[in-house]
Amino acid sequence: MRKTKSITISDIVALAGVSKATASLALNGRGKELRVAQETRERVLAIAQQQHYQPSIHARLLRDNRGHTLGFVVPEITNYGFAVFSH
Repeated sequence: MRKTKSITISDIVALAGVSKATASLALNGRGKELRVAQETRERVLAIAQQQHYQPSIHARLLRDNRGHTLGFVVPEITNYGFAVFSH
C-alpha cells in the first residue's frame, strides 16, 4: 500500500489563493464572524473536502499546550505491587 502525503493548511492556501489566516478562519468556522467573504469560505472548504484535509492533531496539541497524557513514576518496576498496578 502506497502512503500518500497528507494535505496541510499551506497546501490549501496555495490552491485557494488566500492567506493562511483566511484559510484558518474558514476551516475553523470563524470566517463569517470575522468577515471572510462567503465565496472565499466556500472555496476553502470545498478544496479542503476535495483534498481530504484533516487538521494535524500534533499541531493542535502544541497550540493548546495540552497532551492529555498521564505519567506515572514508580521507584522500581520489578516490585510485584507496582507491576500489578501498571496493568
